[in-house]
Amino acid sequence: MTGRDTDMKKSTYPLQLPTSVKNAAAELARTDGVSLNQFIAAAVAEKVGSIRTATLFLKESTRHQLPG
Repeated sequence: MTGRDTDMKKSTYPLQLPTSVKNAAAELARTDGVSLNQFIAAAVAEKVGSIRTATLFLKESTRHQLPG
């Protein structure tokens, strides 16, 4: 299996959300024309990407700081 195949492999995770959050996500998913599952998967992927990018920028910025 290649790295891309591994990335595309899917797994399940039982998710418990507050009803208000689930309802809001469902409404946004409907507005976007996607399933709730697709919406949540995209939201999680976006959050993971944001955190990884922020971490990378932070590491790079501390590497290039001047001493003192």
